[in-house]
Amino acid sequence: MTETLRDPVADRETFRKQLAQGEYIEECAVRWLKARGSHARKAEGPVMTTCGPRQARRPDIVVMPKDGRMYWLESKFEATLSYHLRSEAFGFSIGRDKFKDYVDVSEYHGVPTFILLVVGSDTPPESDREQSKLLDLWLPETYPWGVFTADVKRLASRQRFEDTLAGDWAWFDIADFHYICDFDTFMEASREVD
Repeated sequence: MTETLRDPVADRETFRKQLAQGEYIEECAVRWLKARGSHARKAEGPVMTTCGPRQARRPDIVVMPKDGRMYWLESKFEATLSYHLRSEAFGFSIGRDKFKDYVDVSEYHGVPTFILLVVGSDTPPESDREQSKLLDLWLPETYPWGVFTADVKRLASRQRFEDTLAGDWAWFDIADFHYICDFDTFMEASREVD
């Protein structure tokens, strides 16, 4: 079997673009939450926090709605969802180690933590189209898109794991998320507040 070598320079450039896009979506999420009347800010300080006997990644955003309860929000951007052809379910993946950190931090600190998933397009990715043709399986013409949220504790009981060449991933069905609004509404509201 021939192994394909990855281009480390291209990988670094892809990572930089994805990081910049993620940071932009975080900023949009903070402004969107403020437009909805919540106090929100990007979490400050080190990315790692104490979680019992170990260090763990903390979520991106600290939110305090008008009712005074505090929660954390981990924002994620996906250009489009993935379609799991065999189970006929839409979803997305998070690195399994990162997801475990979010659950552990939430439990250790007693602060509810949510994933805010922003999906920018309803167009199936080319990889899904190719795979559906290869396996001769039906593929929807459009995918769910917009802004969705879910509690990490609830997701922890519903996750499926995928061990791929790219790593160990926790895969989530979009049916386990609550739809909040469409992508354009989210982006428009995030521009209204500074």
